Amino acid sequence: MTRLPELIVFFSSFSLLLLELTAARLVARHIGSSLETWSAVIGLLLGGIALGNALGGLLADKGKPERTCFLALFAGALFCGCVLPLTRVAGVWTGLPLPWAVQVILVTGTVLLLPALVLGTVSPIATRLSLSMGRPVGRTMGNMYAWSALGSILGTYLTGFVFFSHFRIEQVVWVTCGVLATISLIVLVTGLGRKASDAPKEKTT
Repeated sequence: MTRLPELIVFFSSFSLLLLELTAARLVARHIGSSLETWSAVIGLLLGGIALGNALGGLLADKGKPERTCFLALFAGALFCGCVLPLTRVAGVWTGLPLPWAVQVILVTGTVLLLPALVLGTVSPIATRLSLSMGRPVGRTMGNMYAWSALGSILGTYLTGFVFFSHFRIEQVVWVTCGVLATISLIVLVTGLGRKASDAPKEKTT
């Protein structure tokens, strides 16, 4: 499983784009589908990813990377599952006397921000895991960005052209949760970080 770090970022990015398109469909039940809705979805997704990347970078430097990666992925699975109940809660904002733009942002943020933040932590942690295996820094960074982009592309096309045509939104969400949870268990079982930590270390003088 030497390519596990790349697969981790691939499926986390895949899930993020699936989450984006799914959230847009879910919040449309409360605020419709418009330019304002999509602007809020894209902006909040990117904001959540940015916050998650920053938090993931901090977490990556603490503890064993494989354990941290397992926790991040498993938490991502849990928070993706929370999208459905959060959608019901989000509708409360449309009943308040607030400007329409504020309502759109609050509804979208309630559904999307926390799951995007949690999944955003995965990439820097997986990169740290890959580096702990003794790989070159430049090549590792390039590969991780490339696999992340490929996951985003595949998630976009499969969701838009396949998943929504053949499955209910709820089924798509639960399958995503299952994939993330499965990958997290693979990380836990393989113990790649343990193997890396057992590798000979350079002696310092």
